[in-house]
Amino acid sequence: MNYFSWLVKELAAIKLRKFHVIEPASTELMLELDAKHLPDDVLEFAAAFGCARFFRNRLANGYLLLVHLPPLPPHKGQGLKIGYQINSGDGIILGDESGRWRMRGKSGLRFHEWFRQAYQAAKRICTADELTAALSPAPPFSSRELAIVAARAQFTVRVAEDGNAGTIRFEVTNQAEHSLDQITIRIRNEFGMTGEIRLDTSTVAPKTHAIVESSAYVGMNASNTEILELPLPEPEDRPFYFEFDGQ
Repeated sequence: MNYFSWLVKELAAIKLRKFHVIEPASTELMLELDAKHLPDDVLEFAAAFGCARFFRNRLANGYLLLVHLPPLPPHKGQGLKIGYQINSGDGIILGDESGRWRMRGKSGLRFHEWFRQAYQAAKRICTADELTAALSPAPPFSSRELAIVAARAQFTVRVAEDGNAGTIRFEVTNQAEHSLDQITIRIRNEFGMTGEIRLDTSTVAPKTHAIVESSAYVGMNASNTEILELPLPEPEDRPFYFEFDGQ
């Protein structure tokens, strides 16, 4: 059975490498999935696409649709967490003693049916401009943008202390030859929640350091916030790095 021929056609049209991220399953993972006696549509998806992410989106601070392989145990209840869609939440697949697998919910969809509905719903969230942009490679950086990337590589950030009204103070060091109005950092809390935030660095002069105060996510403070390494941006990353806002 070829449940995902339509998805192969969709992916072939996309030219932005990170708009969808496909990681076909290894032999070891396929053996693990087979040992769980998962249905044929899950195995077909795993072999072709693996642990996959679809529709990179700045407002979502990540991707609108995920497929988890191997499936994860759900936070509560029975079954396996096999996916996530930003509006409908976790996709839980349930098996019974007869070997019949269905997605949790009143409709009792099979995995490939759930995935197609979740994919189309995620696609509708994207703007027409975002979908059109994904059909062409991102244009190369301009000389100005290359200078921004070079300068960003000379910035370092560490958590300093709690600020006022739920903010966090960060110590920012700028070893570049010029300043940047803002930079992007990736942070993680004690529960593994990860995301990117904007730091206003317009007051951090070249070859100096300064304290910058910023809001983070709810519940995050200086004691439970870790700064993670964030790769330098590539041309298609422009919408996801605050450094390029206003360029």
